[in-house]
Amino acid sequence: MAQANTDVLHDAASRGEPIVFLEPSCLSAVREDAPSLLRGESQRRAQVVANACVTFEEYVEREWQAGSLELALRPGPPTILLHGHCHQKAMGLAAPARSLLSRIPSAQVVELNAGCCGMAGSFGYSLEHYEVSRQIGERVAAAGRARDAGWRGARGVRRLVPPAGRALHGRRRRASRGPPAFAVQ
Repeated sequence: MAQANTDVLHDAASRGEPIVFLEPSCLSAVREDAPSLLRGESQRRAQVVANACVTFEEYVEREWQAGSLELALRPGPPTILLHGHCHQKAMGLAAPARSLLSRIPSAQVVELNAGCCGMAGSFGYSLEHYEVSRQIGERVAAAGRARDAGWRGARGVRRLVPPAGRALHGRRRRASRGPPAFAVQ
């Protein structure tokens, strides 16, 4: 798989085109794993691909800072609770998400320090792991509830749920159909 992805993505990467990922665990596989799995010329090509890979938030924030992108953002909710993806946090990539969200007028971004949500990779999508995943995800849900309790009656508290955050949303439906790529509750 590492070789196949490198072969498919190398030409675009060598032209300087960004390769944008929505899912941090997929980014990790291409950015971190592929170069360490391959050897010789294949490893060099995989590193070229890895250097071109960014998260959606990194890409938008970089383009915004460069003046290449302008978004007409309307005022949002007063408070946004952000629970970063485990791979996103491990790779040091939560800052671009926080920065991008903080550009929403009138919104304060609060990061939840609730640990793993139990959904990363294929583990959280397997029926045999449902109960373990649910128990792990409950920590994230509890942190969100605790934050909400502090803002009872405050209008506009929102939780942004990244792909791994499905542990908080749609548990019963998860077994029968895949989650959306991104949801705002």
